[in-house]
Amino acid sequence: MSQIFRFPLQLPLFIRTTILSLILIAATPVYPYVNAQTPYPPALTPQAVSVPLPAAAPRFKPGASINLDHIEMITRMEGWGISGGSVLTTVDSGNTWREGTPPQTFPLGSEIAAYGAFFDIHSAWIIYATEGQISPGASVWFTSDSGRTWTPGPALNHQAYGDRVWAKFTVLDATHLWLMIRGVYAGAGTHYTHHLFHSTDGGQTWASFDSERSGDYTGMDFADVNSGIRTLQTTGAYAGIPPQ
Repeated sequence: MSQIFRFPLQLPLFIRTTILSLILIAATPVYPYVNAQTPYPPALTPQAVSVPLPAAAPRFKPGASINLDHIEMITRMEGWGISGGSVLTTVDSGNTWREGTPPQTFPLGSEIAAYGAFFDIHSAWIIYATEGQISPGASVWFTSDSGRTWTPGPALNHQAYGDRVWAKFTVLDATHLWLMIRGVYAGAGTHYTHHLFHSTDGGQTWASFDSERSGDYTGMDFADVNSGIRTLQTTGAYAGIPPQ
């Protein structure tokens, strides 16, 4: 509430002026001076939201013969297969197959290889190589509906390299899995690189595992989220390529 101050008329003018000045100074809040730049809100980094996408159009005609590069049966009746870049499922012991391939696009006429991991007939993860190379910015596709839809994970930004680069998965359950991107190159002998990743949310995100990346690691296996082994080639730089 504002206060009204009245001055006796008998006070000299200079005294009244001095008192008024003191009152105004006392009533004015004093702020410390801070020599700082005007703050601006931090820039927001757009977050890409991945949504499930329908599987790619079928590559094979009904009744056509299929040459499988990889097959993994989950039960006696149910399983997954890979043929080139195509992903397929069976529920009748391989008598018939249904395509359910991630909708990734490739240069026309390029050589495509799919590397996959399968937990059950519903859950699978796929990463692609083109012309023998897995791009550093490649993503892992994952499905939870037997390949009817696929969701791309974030770019891995891996640091494996070589004349040929491929992938190896180890799956613990539907949410915990490991991925090793491996590369091999021939210089003064045969040399390998690798980059290890771990996911705890079914492939929606991947954490880079901080480890030496120039070792000649040939495989891996994990008993749980904390315990695992990686095999190391010790036959020297002039061994055959690649180890199988």
